[in-house]
Amino acid sequence: MTRAGRPLGCWFFLPLVVFTLSTIHCSSLLPPAYSSYEVIIPRQLAARGGKAKKDELSYLIKAAGRDYIIRLNPAKHLLAKNLPVFTYDSKGERMESHPYMPVECYRQGHVEGVVDSLAVLRTCLGLTGLLKIGARIYGIEPLLNSSAFQHLLYLSAESQPIFSPYMAGVVGRTKRQANDPRPRQTRRLYSYLQSEVVNKYIELYIVVNKNVFDKEGGSISRVQTTVLDVVNIADATFRILNTHIILVGLEIWTKKNLIDMPADLTEILHNFNKWRQTGMKNGTAYDTAFLFLHRPYKNAFGHSYQSGICEPDFAAGLQVYRKELALFARGFSHELASHIGMEHDDTYCVCGKHTSCLMRTYYASVNLFSNCSILNFIDLSEQGLLRCLQNVPEIPSRFEHCGNGVLDVGEQCDCGEPHACLHDPCCTSECRLRGNAICGSGKCCRKCAYIPKGEICRAKANECDLPEYCDGKSAECPKDYYLQDGTPCSKYSSYCYKKRCWNHDSLCRRIFRGESRSAGESCYLGLNILGTPYGNCGIDHTGKKYVKCHPAHSMCGKVQCVNVKKVPNLQDLLVHVNIVRGTKCWTVSHPAETNHPHIGSVPNGIVCDPYKVCIDRECLPKTTLNLTCEPRKTCRGRGVCNNLHKCHCNSGWAPPNCKYWGAGGSIDGGCPVIAWGNSLAKYILGTMIPFCMLIIAAVLVIFPKLGELLGPFLRWWKNQTPR
Repeated sequence: MTRAGRPLGCWFFLPLVVFTLSTIHCSSLLPPAYSSYEVIIPRQLAARGGKAKKDELSYLIKAAGRDYIIRLNPAKHLLAKNLPVFTYDSKGERMESHPYMPVECYRQGHVEGVVDSLAVLRTCLGLTGLLKIGARIYGIEPLLNSSAFQHLLYLSAESQPIFSPYMAGVVGRTKRQANDPRPRQTRRLYSYLQSEVVNKYIELYIVVNKNVFDKEGGSISRVQTTVLDVVNIADATFRILNTHIILVGLEIWTKKNLIDMPADLTEILHNFNKWRQTGMKNGTAYDTAFLFLHRPYKNAFGHSYQSGICEPDFAAGLQVYRKELALFARGFSHELASHIGMEHDDTYCVCGKHTSCLMRTYYASVNLFSNCSILNFIDLSEQGLLRCLQNVPEIPSRFEHCGNGVLDVGEQCDCGEPHACLHDPCCTSECRLRGNAICGSGKCCRKCAYIPKGEICRAKANECDLPEYCDGKSAECPKDYYLQDGTPCSKYSSYCYKKRCWNHDSLCRRIFRGESRSAGESCYLGLNILGTPYGNCGIDHTGKKYVKCHPAHSMCGKVQCVNVKKVPNLQDLLVHVNIVRGTKCWTVSHPAETNHPHIGSVPNGIVCDPYKVCIDRECLPKTTLNLTCEPRKTCRGRGVCNNLHKCHCNSGWAPPNCKYWGAGGSIDGGCPVIAWGNSLAKYILGTMIPFCMLIIAAVLVIFPKLGELLGPFLRWWKNQTPR
């Protein structure tokens, strides 16, 4: 049974505690108004000298009575190579084209002399986009029919909160303020921002519905321009997370909408997701697909499957079209962040001088992630939940230019913008190495030289990870490798899967903390076969109904926990307590469960039975993981298998098959330096040297004795020899 109660204060009186939602994303993201505007005439400045500045554009603008210089460079990543654009002819047939996209018009940069600044603009046919100058956020666009290059510069207001239908869950979060984590966050943020992290790339497929097409005057080129404007602003917004947004496909419903468009955004999301999986088969690879639609949805601006971006069945979202570009892009950035798995901000979260940051529960007034959002993103990355975003897509060569911070073909190094190169000891602003410098950047580059072979460049993140080593010949660290799926972990209680090691107990502790642990089989069997929010094996293809677990797969449905002494603050989640055979079985769900299908569910790779693992909510034999590398045979019991099914040898044995003595490591991830502390050195010191000393001692002791024993024989032999 499931019973309802009050939040936080009554955990011990009622067995079911409800935290109502502060999302569905992103109906609570109401747009702020523009408080004022002024007419300005931007003036393009002459290009500065130097190779690094050849692609730079500079403009002088006046805002709030002051002159500012805007420095702009081409966006590093925006479009995939040979971007396909799909439209429909009069017969409803899909047509593919690869039109010219003026990507050189889309630029990102800063305001000179202003530390807290950002410029994201389209520079062809005037300036269109947004500017951040200190604490002020502006939207800018050309004034129509102006012959004097006049522009409207809008000042965005830091608006007051408005009650949202999905605001109630915020009340249950106020107790977190008593334990303000900002000092700890500041230290961790500084450490993250100073470290060299792996870039991530969100490969985005955008579908534009017929209503938006009509709103843009039935012009394909205008739709393309709007979409690129939005992607450019989103890319600049995600830059602080070392994440790039790349448009890999664009589809425009030029004749009719290909799915039903009811009043409920949730139904539209499910319809779009179903069409995406069945009707959108054009060979384009992407991480997620978003539908841009235009409908008069009151207080609703977007919708997506939270944390669904790396889940093929839930990689979909919606964004409601807005004429105001800055607001449209801000709403899309918020929704995309929710789709990644980022949560709404608490009241103590800030982004510079602003408090209504991008992931605010009500609405955002700035395109900036807060300190809380950045930490949330770090957690998602460290848990391996964003691994699908690490592949580098093929980018057109026109993005390559000196000064973009990326080592392009023909460059020896690239230290980024000119001001960053002034103090770079290795690289010049011309993208050439200084003096005797061998390298300019990379995890295996130190003080402008390659780090010696065998030094670690990426340490193990957890017990399912493997270290990587520099090879002494390159500035780059090898790719990230980890243990083969199915490798035992957590003291043989579970298996590694995609670099993670989970078991039912650790899942319970992650949710309920304390001394909570996994329930017995009776809770799983009794509840997960019901097909309810608190017991199921996922959502069916319609996105509306819960799937009942087959009894054999019940351990792969919702995680069921016991020994929950105190329920922590779970923000937007519903906590369920059901009694099965006298045992209280605890689990969680989300009020909008169909948009958050993975919360409280057992992930892939967890042991569900002896020699069986959960894969897509089914309990399958371990052999399903296709373990082609066997450590005992392939690696002779002297190493482990990595995710490429190759040996990573223990210290003292050499790759590729750990047959001979060596330093350890692998062909893929490199080998460490032979240290006197490793097993090979211990073998040499502990075995070979004593053996040699024993031989020497034997020679010194036995030879004199041998002379004494052989003396009479030698004299006899001498007497027998004829003279």
